[in-house]
Amino acid sequence: MTGHIIAFLAFTSLAFLSCAPKVPQTKEHIVTDTNLTTFINQNGNWIGSSHISENTTLDFNVSFSVKDNAVSGTMSIPAQNAYDVPLDDIALHEGTFSFILKPPSMPKMMWAKYEFPNATSSDSLEGTLKQMGKTFPTTLNKGANPKANRPQTPQPPFPYTSKEVTYTTNDNATIAGTLTIPEEDGPHPVVILITGSGSQDRDETIFEHKPFWVIADHLSRNGIAVLRVDDRGIGGSTGIRDDLTSFVFAEDVGSGLDFLKAQPEVDSQKMGLIGHSEGGLIGPIVASQRSDVAFLVLLAGTGVNGLEVLTRQNVDLFRTKGMNEEQEQKLKEHFTKSMSPNGTREDLLELIQLQFNISDIQASPEIIEQHADSALKAKNQPWMQTFLNTEPSEYLNQITVPVLALNGTKDLQVAHDQNLPSIEQALKNGGNQHVTIHTLDGLNHMFQMAEVGTVEEYAQIEETFNPQALNIISDWISEIVSQEMP
Repeated sequence: MTGHIIAFLAFTSLAFLSCAPKVPQTKEHIVTDTNLTTFINQNGNWIGSSHISENTTLDFNVSFSVKDNAVSGTMSIPAQNAYDVPLDDIALHEGTFSFILKPPSMPKMMWAKYEFPNATSSDSLEGTLKQMGKTFPTTLNKGANPKANRPQTPQPPFPYTSKEVTYTTNDNATIAGTLTIPEEDGPHPVVILITGSGSQDRDETIFEHKPFWVIADHLSRNGIAVLRVDDRGIGGSTGIRDDLTSFVFAEDVGSGLDFLKAQPEVDSQKMGLIGHSEGGLIGPIVASQRSDVAFLVLLAGTGVNGLEVLTRQNVDLFRTKGMNEEQEQKLKEHFTKSMSPNGTREDLLELIQLQFNISDIQASPEIIEQHADSALKAKNQPWMQTFLNTEPSEYLNQITVPVLALNGTKDLQVAHDQNLPSIEQALKNGGNQHVTIHTLDGLNHMFQMAEVGTVEEYAQIEETFNPQALNIISDWISEIVSQEMP
């Protein structure tokens, strides 16, 4: 879903790294080749591009340095949300500059080897990337790594107070975060921001965008306190996420509510939740179990079970790769079969082969087998099994507090026309009379104004979170909390 992205088996044209906010440690390689150290000292930063297919290029940045005869290098691939990944086997041999990217936890066949002949003769190098038995034309141009333009990232001075806070969960994990408090006299209404799937920091950082910081900044400028926190095992938070499910994460949100009740700046009668993506499932679970949630905002939340969400997600994403009607029907059938409780490894093999065919990628049997093993492992994880089988309606129809649900028409991860009607129907079936639904034209899963809606596009868009969506959220919350609370 986010950053965290739930796209199961909907891989991009070439697999390098999964999205991960953690920064790996730099690897140092002791060398005695003075030609290499001289070359690195003169050519530390490069901007690269690999031509993956007729319509696809993958841009990256590499940086190299020398310290005490130790050469180190890192690669950043913004389109894959991968930053400062250490490089191995950095060498300069007979004029050919080379290095290897070894994605963490990946087999050798997934290693990416870069080679550039005649490296010492130009500031612009032409070479190759070799991975998965394929060779892709690649260029390097000397230059500093460009910084992505993110104009919505909040800048000081801030007309509110920010407090670094911590609290403890039911199983003694420490959750760290930031509580932003409006300058006006309190107590203030407050919201907890709930991240999407995967390991997220408190800003829900992805592709150098910080949507949760943008939301918190906007709300606290409009009189609403906001608590945003690092997920377990990320940033200042402790604990593990392995083998945990959305229901454990819901308990963590409950611990956040208990913490907020003790804060003098907070109006404990006006506490709400804002959940994005998987957070839009976690929020209703919490709200259905507690009486202290006064309102709920769902940002691209799910209204149907995970199997339906992921099936539609795969179809929508592969449509952008030129999938025809026959392939679409086969994809639906193979995905549903392979992800069902009775789905086998052989079913996954057939699905993955079909996905490679749709993407026009020729893969060896060994690579298909490796993907099947990874897919089977992912499918059997407690989180995935819970997501596949949980029906959001079971929790939505227990909620009677006001609910605002938003989604964009360019969301290819959680389709608006599949999920918003189901959310609305489930709430009304439970007797909820305070339901507001907004379908926002042109917005993607991250609430950016988009052209297509693909994951790769998130990094290319400068907008972090659409202002119209921000205003809808703040105006709605302000109206709700201005009313007398039960």
